[in-house]
Amino acid sequence: SSLWNVALPLMHSADTRRLLIGPLTVATQALAAVKYAEDPFFFVGLYRALFDCYSDASQWDRIHDMLNEAFPAIPSTCHRRLWALRMLALSRQGKNVVVAMGKMKESQAKAQANIWLVLAGASSRPADQFGAFTKAIDILQNAEQPEVVEVRMQFADWLLRNGYDSVEANEQLAAAADLLMEVEEESEEEDEDAVDDFYYGGFDGEGSEDHSQSDGKSFAGRSQKSSRRGGGSQQPPSESGRSRRKSRRDDGTRSATGRSRAGSRGSRSRKSATARSRKSSGSSRQTSQRSKESKLKKAEEDEELASQLYAHHYDALCRIYAARSRLDRGPEMHGALLGASHFAVRFFVSTVELA
Repeated sequence: SSLWNVALPLMHSADTRRLLIGPLTVATQALAAVKYAEDPFFFVGLYRALFDCYSDASQWDRIHDMLNEAFPAIPSTCHRRLWALRMLALSRQGKNVVVAMGKMKESQAKAQANIWLVLAGASSRPADQFGAFTKAIDILQNAEQPEVVEVRMQFADWLLRNGYDSVEANEQLAAAADLLMEVEEESEEEDEDAVDDFYYGGFDGEGSEDHSQSDGKSFAGRSQKSSRRGGGSQQPPSESGRSRRKSRRDDGTRSATGRSRAGSRGSRSRKSATARSRKSSGSSRQTSQRSKESKLKKAEEDEELASQLYAHHYDALCRIYAARSRLDRGPEMHGALLGASHFAVRFFVSTVELA
């Protein structure tokens, strides 16, 4: 971790990255030799940093050797990140990445699409970027993954920035909106069916209510308990002055002994508290690490399309129609602006309902 903290500021420039090749190589080889598995995401981060250092000098053979070393050392749950590096290296060399993608043992559609999106963002050839976006959209669309909405919006933006016709970008935005609008229509139909069932089906107008009445026993019980707590047995003050003085001396001796015992217990408790704090700090670090790993894994797992729209869906629809209003003309532009304002209101309404 100390090496990473030192290397991180030097990763922003190619001139300083080349200074890190030696230290990062030593670190990755040492961690691979001891089969380091405490933080695999950190381990992959070291390999990613070394990948950037090698790619600056186009040392593709060293990248190939590095990845061959990394796959056995990294747990299989993180292999998709290594595959992304391999695909990126092949793309920068001008090689066909489709064949290599066929060798990847990955069943999650989101993970496959994410690798194509990495290629779309890192490739220098527009044709490769176009193909990567298309592959990612096809994978997500066939698997009915909600992420296809954002990917289509990214692709529409890419098409406009790279000089493609606005009609193609508008088609991507329309396809993204259609997917969410289908969910909205199905949800409205289900709500209408539920209302019809309530008013017209199975309701006979008869019913009975069971009103339970309190018999006052609980209040009586509480009053009896409070009265018992108010009374208590008292001993008559029949002690003599001499016995009272003796008891005070005995009490003083016992209190001194008690303070001594309390002091020893306090020192022991402070030591145990220090040990507990050390254990808790270690366990908190492990808990945070497990939480980070679970979040990253969940972000890459496939999920079903929601049965109804929420605030982030309305936000996406608002952005889609706002983008379409800049591409359309005449009545279509007016309709897109109305759609954007409508879903902006729906976004705020949904947010208030969740709050």
